[in-house]
Amino acid sequence: MPSSRRRDLVAAVYLGTFMATLAISIVTVALPSIQAALGTDLSGLQWVVGSYALCLSAFMLSAGPISDRYGRKRVWLVGVALFSTGSAISAMASSLGTLIAGSALQGIAGALVIPGALSILTQAFADPAQRAHVIGGWASFSAVSLILGPMLGGFPGRHCRLVEHLPDQHTAGCDHHGTRTERHQRERRP
Repeated sequence: MPSSRRRDLVAAVYLGTFMATLAISIVTVALPSIQAALGTDLSGLQWVVGSYALCLSAFMLSAGPISDRYGRKRVWLVGVALFSTGSAISAMASSLGTLIAGSALQGIAGALVIPGALSILTQAFADPAQRAHVIGGWASFSAVSLILGPMLGGFPGRHCRLVEHLPDQHTAGCDHHGTRTERHQRERRP
């Protein structure tokens, strides 16, 4: 495999893992905004977080045999597509059930993406030193995404609309600069 294709492969695998791992921690900081926007209680919030973790862990072991049967690249790409679909469903959720379904779909997709990434890297890099280097980078990307999750999760709750398709009285609202709108600031004042 030419070095330019290897760089592209490594970038794609790192970014795929980054987004799947980021989803683990990004939602925790946004929970108060989710609760206010969807008008849910603590048990509903637990399902938002738990649906991702439950599906991720439940389907992780199945990803290996599925990849062996249908091909590592194909299954990984399906995982990325499903994750993107789950993210879109979650972003447009107007009810708790829809948000939980989107989060569960992300968890299933994450189970295909995360272990598939290691399999793809191991197959693409036969030299043990190169393989160790790219797997170390993959682990670093995963760690950074877990660290960035809470920081990035706080941004939508403070500056932008968390859920696009909710009635106006429940949205955080933002103008084109990412700051709170005048209408929203007036509504929040006591």
